[in-house]
Amino acid sequence: MAKKDDAPGLVIIGMAIAGVAFIIFVFASVLNRLLQDVIAMKTENDLTI
Repeated sequence: MAKKDDAPGLVIIGMAIAGVAFIIFVFASVLNRLLQDVIAMKTENDLTI
């Protein structure tokens, strides 16, 4: 499919795709954790008078 001369470029592209997917996963995890903390704080504040 690719010549041996093109293989390093394919590896870099593959690593870039994996890196972007990992960054999106980490960002989504951080947002999920923040949302859980906000919901917990809101619930706690709703219970106080």
